[in-house]
Amino acid sequence: MEKINVGEYLKDVDYGLMGLQRVIIDDKAETILLIKEETQFINKLGILPTFDTRVGIFDNRNVLSVVCLMKVNQDNNTLYETFYNYHCEDLDGIDMFSDLIKNKKLKVVYYNEKSENVRNLSINNPFKDAFIKTKKMFECRNWTTDDFNREKEYIYEKFPSPHILFKELTNQSSRCDK
Repeated sequence: MEKINVGEYLKDVDYGLMGLQRVIIDDKAETILLIKEETQFINKLGILPTFDTRVGIFDNRNVLSVVCLMKVNQDNNTLYETFYNYHCEDLDGIDMFSDLIKNKKLKVVYYNEKSENVRNLSINNPFKDAFIKTKKMFECRNWTTDDFNREKEYIYEKFPSPHILFKELTNQSSRCDK
């Protein structure tokens, strides 16, 4: 796996982005949930923020789309979303999947306006149970990035805002543990 400079990756990304990324930490590959946010929001997190996560798996036209939404401290201004693509052509989708099945915890790493890592937290892994249930479906199907993007568009048509989708998905709250 190629070592990624997350700071470089985030330079051209807007605030409010949440994404899964496979990185090298202490010479070990690991999947993290990264968030690029303005310092003012990061400073409002508090010592032990609460993360309300929702994970949805959509099975349409032979494509499995996984969306994770996360609201921090019940603040509607901090509702983040990311889609996971098992067959992602330019990232380590299969290795991320493996990490997210085996790890009980998931690191949440905040980056500021300057793309500096300013806060590291750990939460219960919201993907684990959903991914374990669908492991065989992911492994026996194939789709392209274009197929996946069409399915994302379909989901956005069905749920026109992240807030609507958040309300529809099952709740998984967890308090950060460091």
